[in-house]
Amino acid sequence: MTVKKKKFNYKLIVALFMNLLLLFSSGYLLYSILKLNGIENLVRYIFCIVYAIITIIICFFNIKSVAKKQLLRRVIFLLFSFLTVFFNIFIGYNANRMLGLLDKISDNIQVDSISLVALKSNNITISDISLDEKIGAPSDEVSSNSSKMIEGFLKENGISNELTYYDSYNAIVEDLYNEKIRFAFLPTEFGPVLAADEEYSDVTEKIGIIKTYELKFAQEQTIQKSVMEPFTILFMGVDNLSSSYNADTLMVVTFNPNTLSSTILSIPRDTYTTIACTGKKHKINSSGWSGDKCVVSTIEKYLDIDIDYYAKVNFKGLVELVDLLGGIDVDVPYAFCEQNSERKWGKNTVYLDSGKQTLNGEQALALTRNRHYWTGKCDKKYTSTGIRNDFVRGQNQQLVFKSILNKMKSINSIDTIYKMLDMLGDNMVTNMSTDTILSLYNVGKDILIKINAGNRDISQIVNIQKLKFTSYTKTIKIGNLNLSTVINTDNSIKAVVKSMKVNLELVEETPIKTFSFDINEGYEEKIVGNNIYGGSDDIVTLPNFVGKSFDYANSWASINRITIKPEYKYVADSKYFEGEILEQSVKANTDISNIKTVVVTVVTKVDNTGSSSQKTEEGTKQEFTYEMCLVIDTKDLSQCNIKNYVGSNLSSFKTWLNKTNLSIPVEYVAVSGEKDKIISQNISGITIFDIINGNKTIEITYGNGKNEEESLPIESEQPTE
Repeated sequence: MTVKKKKFNYKLIVALFMNLLLLFSSGYLLYSILKLNGIENLVRYIFCIVYAIITIIICFFNIKSVAKKQLLRRVIFLLFSFLTVFFNIFIGYNANRMLGLLDKISDNIQVDSISLVALKSNNITISDISLDEKIGAPSDEVSSNSSKMIEGFLKENGISNELTYYDSYNAIVEDLYNEKIRFAFLPTEFGPVLAADEEYSDVTEKIGIIKTYELKFAQEQTIQKSVMEPFTILFMGVDNLSSSYNADTLMVVTFNPNTLSSTILSIPRDTYTTIACTGKKHKINSSGWSGDKCVVSTIEKYLDIDIDYYAKVNFKGLVELVDLLGGIDVDVPYAFCEQNSERKWGKNTVYLDSGKQTLNGEQALALTRNRHYWTGKCDKKYTSTGIRNDFVRGQNQQLVFKSILNKMKSINSIDTIYKMLDMLGDNMVTNMSTDTILSLYNVGKDILIKINAGNRDISQIVNIQKLKFTSYTKTIKIGNLNLSTVINTDNSIKAVVKSMKVNLELVEETPIKTFSFDINEGYEEKIVGNNIYGGSDDIVTLPNFVGKSFDYANSWASINRITIKPEYKYVADSKYFEGEILEQSVKANTDISNIKTVVVTVVTKVDNTGSSSQKTEEGTKQEFTYEMCLVIDTKDLSQCNIKNYVGSNLSSFKTWLNKTNLSIPVEYVAVSGEKDKIISQNISGITIFDIINGNKTIEITYGNGKNEEESLPIESEQPTE
């Protein structure tokens, strides 16, 4: 009897192999889709269930087609299976690639570094450090990671020298310049950090790096808030992504996904405030010296709101982003010139004319940076038009921000999206998790649907409310430098914060009950916080007492609640008068909120000992009266300054005027407007002494409560009790 060999069923093997490919690729696809947390959750779950069932059905029919020996059906199912495998791998790969790029953006591991530096002119190396000399170093208050990095540097290089700690990078550089120390530790990117102050614009030319130490560290994770409820995000524009930087661009955005409304506030980089992590007052951009957490905490305390998220973007990243988008359309407000992203002039200078145009990356960055006229750097055409300051720069940054959002709606290439995400991963640090970034999809989808439905601008869909502080500048001595700072008025801060809190649904909005419109006047977009004066925002700084009398200094100190402690010095020279102040222990322009006692050296003509006679008794304190404002020696008392009452009620000005009991010339003019509300004031910021002795008149324009415009000049008067 002959045994018949069983024929090898290659068709079944092929079907089984294809089914395995189909099952593995489908599993890969479904796993990738399930990782997209926050994106169409219900739709994703239903799709995964249905797709799994379909995959099983395809596998079943693959086997069945073999059993029925139907060639055509078998070929169709194999071809369909092959296409399905290709689809699974393609979609799964792209989903994982996008997740990988998002993970790169939200990666909380950063690299920081510190460098041992010295003057280039000294031409010294690390081997020249003598055992007995001290090395300058920033304190932990200045840089959060400095101690760990310095400790690692010293251990790695076998150095045991004593350290001298400083409370600012400026102070370290000052002592290097003056050769009080030969070596010091500074952040490796000290150039951009310090060169912002004019005194140190040449810091990289004078100071060189000897050796660098790097440290990897993890940023603190924060509690993630759902983006489907009102949230805040802080955008920071910086020169480098290390943990020590100047927070030069600060933009706080609140967004309410329920109402699709947003507020945008640009905080002037020179804003004078208390830095949260040091407890000392400085310009707000210096909060970046101590890292992201310090910047966020400082702004939270300044605005009295929580910052849910932040994104720190390298300026060069902005250049790449705009170029990837193919440029952005902006109505440039004025013609200007600016340094490029490398802060270089000459052939690298960026020139822009005014008007609507498409900007490339370098031009967009130049617009966000410009705040100087740069007279002497460029032709008059680019240096003579437009108002330029930190406030205008903030408005320009908002223009660029909105233009980028508008351009993003037109992205239609997956390759562009990948390039953009890859670029952001290299140039951005954020506390957003990957899941949080993914959940922004739902907000973006709603906006894009409405934009595409009417082919509209993003500002027509999202109600974007601009915010702006009313501010003035003041020179304040910080460390060794007299710095120009920005003081934001209390009442404008309150108005701005209230608008933010209304959008965040933290407070209820007060309904507007009146509305006025003049067809002859063009519509002007309302900017909350603009031209709002008043409040207790005045920062009092210490005058220069040198050359003035001790009685004057003591009176000023008494009024401002600080102590003047005299140390008398015998001086026979006739050019000095009895009681004249020769020196003061605290320099002029110092914020007096940081001062308790000022020691002054006072001239005495009496020599009982044959040498300098030292006395320490305090002078008699003198209460302030407005009559002091009529004496030139007391004209810089803060109480003698004429404040700006615009926006206040007329009675508040008259109350102050009556309190002075002085013959200050005032002229009142009534015009149409809210009753007794002061509309304009021709003089503010100067002293009573300057007004009376300069024969000037304060002109106050206020509302008469009538609808029709009228002007009713009232003769100069003095209010009565």
